[in-house]
Amino acid sequence: MIDITASQYIFSVIGVTLLGLGLISIFVPRHFRLGVLIILLADLFFAIAIVFPKKAAELFVSMGASERFLASEPLISSIIEGIVIYALIYVVYFPVKKHIFRSGIEKQPDKAKTAAKKEKAENSAKNEDKAPEKTVLVEEISKEKAIEKTVKASSGENKADPRIFEKLRAR
Repeated sequence: MIDITASQYIFSVIGVTLLGLGLISIFVPRHFRLGVLIILLADLFFAIAIVFPKKAAELFVSMGASERFLASEPLISSIIEGIVIYALIYVVYFPVKKHIFRSGIEKQPDKAKTAAKKEKAENSAKNEDKAPEKTVLVEEISKEKAIEKTVKASSGENKADPRIFEKLRAR
């Protein structure tokens, strides 16, 4: 039977290795989610080492691990196991991530926003030579046009209160 302290040590070292690799992954661009996942997996190994050391020892015996093998270099073998686990998750994570986080419909910008941006760009191109005060007035006029469009667009019982727009125009 394998010593319980050896199984605790092995799972703790695997957990520390995964924790270190997870913290490194968090600070690598586009690997934040992977880092968080690895840190959660490290917590799982710590929990196994603390809560189930006897079951972990039985797991090693059922896998055919000998006491001599585990007692010879548990530190190096545990670090290698942690790195192998990280590498396997790294290889599997990114192809799976593409399919999980891909949306069926690509996000398209709102037509009203793009129209407002185009109108603003046209107004700014026309008014480059004019004084800044006139540019401010043109922006206020375009805001008023947008307000009038929203009032016209609303129909039925859901009409907006015109007093709100009067207060906006007064600004």
